Parts: sequence; C-alpha cells; structure tokens
Amino acid sequence: MGNYGGSYGGALGDAFNPVAMLARTKNNKATDNRLFGNIFIEADLPASLILRSSFSGANSNGNSRAFVYPQYENAENNISNSYSESSYPSFDYTWTNTLSFNKQLSVQKICGTDTAR
Repeated sequence: MGNYGGSYGGALGDAFNPVAMLARTKNNKATDNRLFGNIFIEADLPASLILRSSFSGANSNGNSRAFVYPQYENAENNISNSYSESSYPSFDYTWTNTLSFNKQLSVQKICGTDTAR
C-alpha cells in the first residue's frame, strides 16, 4: 500500500496521513437508493363537510463494503486487516385521514386520524 510518512515521530500528535487514507479507502463503496411519494383523495360531502385521505411513503435500500488496511506510519497504528459488508432495506409510511367542516358563518372545525410506521 505504499510507504507513507506519518506521525510516528516524537511530538507530532496522532494525525493520519490524508494521502494514505485516500489510497486505502479508494475501493470502499456505498450505494443508497430512495423512492418516495404521496397520493391523496378528497371528497366534498353534503353539509359543508370535506373528507380527505392522504398516503405517503418512502422505500429505501442500500449496501456498502469496506476494507481496513494495516497502518504502520502513525503513532497509534492499526495493524490488523478487516473487511465489512452491510445491507439494509427500509419502508416508512404515513396515512392521514381528515374530516373538515367549513360553513360560511365563520365556523370551521377539523378532526382527523394519523397513522405512521
């Protein structure tokens, strides 16, 4: 992986060499995808009532892979190899129902339910 200079000497602190970090992580990959949207229906009912139902959701998935190489040039080194993979799916939604009353006499009332996951 190269002979990189680092903070191994005396009072240089514990900073990592950025060129070494870029070279060691160049093949680490992550992919995330997300699809989201909303759909609703609204109906005008008699007696100044309006019924509205709305459903919105988000579907996500992704994966990643990473390899950790040994480090020898730092004051505190990681001298072991490791490899990790991860994957995740996700689905979230919100379903909202409202019933509103709107009269020309400046009287306005609203009630509803909401479900989320």
